[in-house]
Amino acid sequence: MSENIQTGDKILTQVKQTNLLKPQKETHTFIEFPHIISGKIENNKKRILKFSVNTQNGYTINAKNILEHGAKLPQNDSFLGIRALDINDSKTAFVQKFLIERGLKNKRIKINPEYLPVDDREELAKALFNPNDGFINFVKGYKFTSKSEVCTTSRHEVEHGWQFYLHALNTQGGTTSWEEKMYDLFRDLPKLLKKEAQEYTDSIHSYVTIAENREKYRKNFIEIKANEQGEKARVLYDYERAEIQKEFPHIPKEHL
Repeated sequence: MSENIQTGDKILTQVKQTNLLKPQKETHTFIEFPHIISGKIENNKKRILKFSVNTQNGYTINAKNILEHGAKLPQNDSFLGIRALDINDSKTAFVQKFLIERGLKNKRIKINPEYLPVDDREELAKALFNPNDGFINFVKGYKFTSKSEVCTTSRHEVEHGWQFYLHALNTQGGTTSWEEKMYDLFRDLPKLLKKEAQEYTDSIHSYVTIAENREKYRKNFIEIKANEQGEKARVLYDYERAEIQKEFPHIPKEHL
């Protein structure tokens, strides 16, 4: 709800997801109700935007199931299928989308949106990629303040998944069970990726944790590269939000 405290004017907006048992046709709906001005409901009609989302294919939009009533469907928003989700639910959605885009959909990377840290080092993080089991773990005690923050964090951890995947192929199995499985399944490292993979291997072997030395941690090559990808994703996410925000300007941008 958007409210002018001085005048009492109110604008109610509802965002919801339905048809949840059909992940290939999940329905996302945005509604802006008639405005309440000076205590009276205006005659303007509800503005509605409804569309179906394939949550199993990177949260893509089904172009055949769209309802536009006073609001237009954004045409240049690659994140549109995630806009209706709340901050917590967006964790899984962002990761799944980025895994597909990074070519990691079949790499057995899993997601834990409510991970309980096991030591002080993990408590310092928002999220972690675990190369032992292939999990991207979102630390339960950390409270994200916006979906932009979830976006950049998710992309950062997916990039770590990519780095450890190439490291596994480069070292013919790495040192963990997930890395060994990656090598068993995929084996061949393309020539074009060998230099990149070796850089990741070198960085992983000399890795300094944040608990050991915060400044050196930030200078880890794999952290620098993951930060770059996370920031690119955040900038794009914020830029493409403009269209849906224009249609529903009273939804706080932190939730879009």
